[in-house]
Amino acid sequence: MRLPKRLPFAAAALTVFAAAAWALPPLDTGLGLRWVDITQEAVKDPFQVGRTKDGEGIYGCRIVHLRDVEAGKRIGPFGRYCYVGSGGMERPYSAFQALAGRFDGHWVAATPGVIPENAFRVDGGHGPVVYMCRGAYEGGVHGGMSRGQNCMIGWEGDELQTDEFEVLVPRAKPR
Repeated sequence: MRLPKRLPFAAAALTVFAAAAWALPPLDTGLGLRWVDITQEAVKDPFQVGRTKDGEGIYGCRIVHLRDVEAGKRIGPFGRYCYVGSGGMERPYSAFQALAGRFDGHWVAATPGVIPENAFRVDGGHGPVVYMCRGAYEGGVHGGMSRGQNCMIGWEGDELQTDEFEVLVPRAKPR
């Protein structure tokens, strides 16, 4: 039996990202926030979702992985990676979109299986429902994603799940 040729890691990562590019949700959220493709540029107005225990800002981001949208966090406004807690581990992604803009809304407490109506969907209304969430851990507040049951955040290479979390909710209904 002949085995398939192995691709170098970078080529494999780009192939997965490129294959899923057709599935990218919209960049404009209609809520004053937008998604910005990150290359080497800084985002002018990154959206802060939390902070480290030392007070450094944590900012929202998302990636497309195998046709699913997943949310994570960037450390600092110029962070070069989107850290996503999923599948039992935290993974850094260099090809991602940063959340930017001014949001007319607030963080609202959620509980497993009970997400507030009109919570901000990271997936843009396409595919499985994914919400931006945040949870407290080790003296900080970390951004992550929720599929409705808990908030999944990345922490030092691991995925952590918390039942005590918040989701973003706009003051007005989305357009």
